[in-house]
Amino acid sequence: MRVKLKATKTSLYKLVSLYAALPGMKKTDFTKYRRTFWLRWYDDYATYEACFTVCAGRPILTIERRKLDGDAPPTRTVYTITVDDLRSRGMTEENLSLSIS
Repeated sequence: MRVKLKATKTSLYKLVSLYAALPGMKKTDFTKYRRTFWLRWYDDYATYEACFTVCAGRPILTIERRKLDGDAPPTRTVYTITVDDLRSRGMTEENLSLSIS
């Protein structure tokens, strides 16, 4: 059985809100390319980007913060998410292969 990630703006917003303070959903941007999903937002001091994808077969969520002023490097925090947690949130798509004899 193969498990694929799926996300909508709402489901990703709810997942990211467990790890970071977010503005209202209308003030965030959602982008998707294949099975990678991004949520971007900003405040008066920094821009933020959350990326939800699979790395080495494990679902991960990275949140990067870039300060608006100065040359400080961005800070990035990586969270591993369990497949069971994603299943309970409806953020997986399971592909069952059926063989016909």
